[in-house]
Amino acid sequence: MNHKNNRQEIVLVAARVYENVSLDDPTPADKLPCYGFTLIRPIVAGVFPVGFEPELAKIGWSGRVDPQRNEASLLNLLTGTTPKNQIL
Repeated sequence: MNHKNNRQEIVLVAARVYENVSLDDPTPADKLPCYGFTLIRPIVAGVFPVGFEPELAKIGWSGRVDPQRNEASLLNLLTGTTPKNQIL
């Protein structure tokens, strides 16, 4: 909640996507092929903390977490592209 502007904002989106899944298939969800993605944006002034993106690379998450600079770019990526093609 942005109290200054009195409106709600999106800071992070995370999802797991299952493709070509039959509703009649008894296979448990953890056994089905899938991929996940996370989109994140900074809360204050469009700037992540110093060393945030290098730390993602260091721990091996640079391919799973996609930092965006603002809420609009986060939502555009979420709704306008297939994250699998962008992030994996």
